[in-house]
Amino acid sequence: MNAFGQVRHRFHGDYSFVCAIVFSSTEDATKALPLFPGFQVQDKSLVRLAQGRKSTDPYNTRTEVDDVKAIIEKWRIYPDKAHRGEIDGTPFSIDYGPLFHLDLTQALIDHTDSLKQLPLF
Repeated sequence: MNAFGQVRHRFHGDYSFVCAIVFSSTEDATKALPLFPGFQVQDKSLVRLAQGRKSTDPYNTRTEVDDVKAIIEKWRIYPDKAHRGEIDGTPFSIDYGPLFHLDLTQALIDHTDSLKQLPLF
């Protein structure tokens, strides 16, 4: 199952971003939800507001933004001519990150298999 997404930066006050991952249907988004902790299903998308580093935090503080980026990088793919930079980079717009693409096929198979009960005998 493939999906694409984008980040919307929020610079007012402490930094945060809204990450949206779009699927072909609401059913696909619901199937993928267990792979994305903290996300919510909205129509055929998964959406999450992730808080960044507060102005009072040390520079190397791990944030929700870092956690979301790490989750997405697990399944990120690069179709022809796809941008290979950070999902929260600003090469095209200060307000939005570049589009990113995900292939969740194997992750969903692994997740489904982990839910199956193994025979005891």
